[in-house]
Amino acid sequence: MDIILARTFLAICEVGNFVKASERLYVTQSTVSTRVKLLEDMLGQPLFVRTKAGASLTAAGVQFRPFAEKLIQTWEQARHNVGLPTEFSAMLTIGAEFTLWERMMVSWISWMRSEVPDPSGMTGQRTFLHPVSGVIAIMPDTVDGWRGAPQSTYSDHFLWPQDDRIGFKLETTPLQPVFAIALFDKSLGTQHGDYVRKFRNLHSEIALLRDGFDERAPGGSVELGEDGEEVLDYPVTDYVQEGFLRGLETMIEVQFAAGAESVIPWHSAAQPLHSPAEARTWLAGRARGVQYGSAHVMGGALMGTEAGGSVVDSYGRHHSLAGLSVIDGSIFPTSIGANPQESIYGFSLRNARKLAEDLA
Repeated sequence: MDIILARTFLAICEVGNFVKASERLYVTQSTVSTRVKLLEDMLGQPLFVRTKAGASLTAAGVQFRPFAEKLIQTWEQARHNVGLPTEFSAMLTIGAEFTLWERMMVSWISWMRSEVPDPSGMTGQRTFLHPVSGVIAIMPDTVDGWRGAPQSTYSDHFLWPQDDRIGFKLETTPLQPVFAIALFDKSLGTQHGDYVRKFRNLHSEIALLRDGFDERAPGGSVELGEDGEEVLDYPVTDYVQEGFLRGLETMIEVQFAAGAESVIPWHSAAQPLHSPAEARTWLAGRARGVQYGSAHVMGGALMGTEAGGSVVDSYGRHHSLAGLSVIDGSIFPTSIGANPQESIYGFSLRNARKLAEDLA
């Protein structure tokens, strides 16, 4: 039996109709119908009842489903085992007690990773950080930015500029006390105490830069140093630096428009600024002192269909090392210009399910 027929059958079972199954499989609806007809002819039984509401399994379809699942699992297992590169003889699965993981397994896996085949030369490359600059403001009214779930308000207005400058996403951020009090204000003693007493009136913004979409923001690389520890090399180009400054200017303008009494940019020489004009003048000569961080780490184990230009396939399976799956945001080929949390959840659930099927 053609494996494609079994995959098509299971796709319809999962989504409940032929149209959505065709979208999932990237084929036309007529192709899905043809495959189902061929499968039904081979089995001599109808497998689906089609209605306006979708497609439901017949008794024969219910009976066939576990066999189809087993067929796919057997095929995937065979593909992994038989498809081992000639220099390997077996597939290795690693497990460890949780209490041993940090003390032993992380270092051991880092060492092992240095020996993993890398025909594309892309392992650790195109690592994206969504680099961010930030501003905190003292507002006349209570904000309580620490209260409730850390769900931010955001704007995509500056994400796709009309010129060739880097885009950024504006977000308000939750204000955990240590983050809010220690990160921005650089004063000490009585002056810092006055700032801390205004904690409930603090409002924070970040400008999240969309790296990876221009050769001037190519992302960074992660390598293993001589001591076996991970080393990140991320070039902050003039193109990225301009984005930091423009982001700061934009956020400061927004906060003063919202009634801020003063703002403090994330800067090595930060001080309270009391008007947009004062802020622009102050920032003009201080480009190199801008402080920045990473909002979201993505990339480094890029997914793709061709082993020559990627590290893993679309299910996170390593192209050259059978049994190794990557299930996190490092499979992204670029940053996404948005909080990647839900995308990572979705990919991880999809790929973990696939891995479970392969291992069953």
